[in-house]
Amino acid sequence: MPIPSLLVGAGNRGKYHALSMDQNEQFDLLGVCDVDSDRARDVAALFDVPSVFTDIKNAMEEVGPDFVATSLPPSVNREVTEAVLSAEPEVVLIEKPIAPTYEDVAALENAIGARDTDVVVCHEYVYTKEAQALKEWVDSGEIGKPLRIVVSTQGRLPSTGTHILHLVDWLVGRSPEVVRAFVGGDVEVVSYPELVEPDDAVLELNYGGDTDLRAFVHAGPGGQTVPVHEGAGVLEARIDVIGTEGRAEAVISSHATVIGDNGHQETVRARDAGDNWLEPYRELELDIIGTDRPWEWGYLVGYATERLYEDVPPLVTETDATHPANYGSAADAHLTIDTALRSMLDGQEVIPSPSTTESTTAERLQRWADDR
Repeated sequence: MPIPSLLVGAGNRGKYHALSMDQNEQFDLLGVCDVDSDRARDVAALFDVPSVFTDIKNAMEEVGPDFVATSLPPSVNREVTEAVLSAEPEVVLIEKPIAPTYEDVAALENAIGARDTDVVVCHEYVYTKEAQALKEWVDSGEIGKPLRIVVSTQGRLPSTGTHILHLVDWLVGRSPEVVRAFVGGDVEVVSYPELVEPDDAVLELNYGGDTDLRAFVHAGPGGQTVPVHEGAGVLEARIDVIGTEGRAEAVISSHATVIGDNGHQETVRARDAGDNWLEPYRELELDIIGTDRPWEWGYLVGYATERLYEDVPPLVTETDATHPANYGSAADAHLTIDTALRSMLDGQEVIPSPSTTESTTAERLQRWADDR
């Protein structure tokens, strides 16, 4: 029986969530909720959804969903998610960044812990073919034990960094023990209210272990250019893993390659995903069709999101199911970002743990920028 589902947030990203449910027969999207009733009606009409709401409480009561997908800015994520949790659906999927401050992320984690609801964060990067290949090569020992991971992304640390740091933790299988960071450039509050972002950040993440594994991450427009995606913003993301017996690389929305010391070489290409999955986006004239790279953008925000949705139904039907983008793993990535910004502000390496200062890290970062 299809899972009764509700979409909260009918913006452009909300359309991708609606399409992911529409393309999967295990979901039955019964309602769309948005403070803008016209926007909610537009999305409902696109996907033949029977009910439209502007009030989250009414939507939860009338639809009675087992699954709720939200597509909201960080500034309201915590408030709306807590309202959704109060109705105790089986699973909730939320967008990232989760919130403007780690304090809000941790508070929401506590609220989740008091419920039986599974919460998943939309970290779809781990569902790309190239990331999956990289994970397989690392886990199988194809390159021996990982020694160093080098990452570059044109996206800034809080917004895109949540994806990248979640991906690195997923590859390693744990979060870092110590963080050191250098952050520079202009600092601004971006379109998401209160999300303070530095232009440029370089992180050293110490994962420890018997190989003293470390990851080096450069996040921001000053990061390394990825020629295959040059000029495409956050598509310019590359991960290199150096092991004791070889190396592997992945370029998001392009390819992954492994080269072993034993002479084995293999390449997996994102284009192996084919083109059929893109047709619904063309038919609905979603925004990616207006870009100069519709396949690459659609693959990242559409195809990979649809793969993430395939792992949601077991959370509803099985008591011991898990998800690689569960809330705890996403909260760990947010803690790493908060720790990195504190490392920069304090001028020293920091062990990841909640801040003990009266001000949030975002407030401290904004004051630092104002004083420069």
